[in-house]
Amino acid sequence: MLALLLALALPASAQDEGRAREILAAAGAKLRPAKTFQAVVTHQTKGVEATSTSTLSFKRPMLWHFKREGTMAPMSSVNDGVTCWSYGSKTFVRGMDLKNQLDVYGGALAMLFCYPDGAPLLETATRVEVRKNKIGDAACDVILVERAFFKSVTEIWIDSDRKVRRQVFRQTVDVKEVERTWEMGEQILSPELPSDLFKYSPGADLKEMGAGRTVDGSLLKADSPCPDPELVDAAGKKLKLSEFRRKPVVLLFWSEKTPDVGETLEALERLQADHPGAVFLAINQGNSVLGLREIVQKSKLTVRVVPQKADEVSKVFGVIKYPTTYVISPDRTIAARNSGFSELQLRETLEKPAPKK
Repeated sequence: MLALLLALALPASAQDEGRAREILAAAGAKLRPAKTFQAVVTHQTKGVEATSTSTLSFKRPMLWHFKREGTMAPMSSVNDGVTCWSYGSKTFVRGMDLKNQLDVYGGALAMLFCYPDGAPLLETATRVEVRKNKIGDAACDVILVERAFFKSVTEIWIDSDRKVRRQVFRQTVDVKEVERTWEMGEQILSPELPSDLFKYSPGADLKEMGAGRTVDGSLLKADSPCPDPELVDAAGKKLKLSEFRRKPVVLLFWSEKTPDVGETLEALERLQADHPGAVFLAINQGNSVLGLREIVQKSKLTVRVVPQKADEVSKVFGVIKYPTTYVISPDRTIAARNSGFSELQLRETLEKPAPKK
């Protein structure tokens, strides 16, 4: 179905993209005056006999509380202005990626409240179209956002009053199609919300996932010895980091699902071309070997791509957020690490003279 959608879609014009931005900006403008906002969203996943209903609560500048209930596992997410928490009945995680949490729990509604121009909704888009459709008797503009690298199409349904009514996300992962639908229910501007709604303190009986630390705190410390796990790249060749003595090594931990992943991999390709004396490895999270080979072939990647089972390499390096980058010095110690990706910082690190020992 997704392949058919992509095949039939006409190339979007600049006019379509401009129109989409106008519609999103108008929807964001409806929310912008409110200091607080609350909405009820029903989630469904195709092929899974389960649904959930989330209550989304926001307070400016960017505090939120999401509570999911239903036949899916209950889960909540809280951003207290410092840390983003996600927790269930037995476990909790802190230091979650901000945009990813907004997208997963609240979709377009959450993005528009926190980013009124709707810009994140069009990030990494390779095609944007605006079509007409209806929900019942309500006429809607349907914004279709295609991301070729993610093999995905997102539909955002916005009615004539500029309220977000529905969002549908379709993606093909390793030949299997995934479809998630958000039905946007009751939406209330400026409700009275208790201040403690945006605070969270995990109970002593809950187990912390992700090595029990924040995103940055989970990473290996600078100047500490580098682990040397045995790796197998997407071509099936075994390797170890200790093979690359006398060379700096850049490790990019990445996921196909993270925003801007296409641009991140392109930047890594540029860095590799500009620094032939360094070794670059792109360690993937979430894709099968066959899926990675397809990505490498279609994207014409020359960077060596490494799959992993059950996030085993990520766990060794304390990675709980994607992308994350490490630079390993020629003496096999950690030269730099970042719970994110910065081409400029990597260039500065690689071009910095090695300290004399």
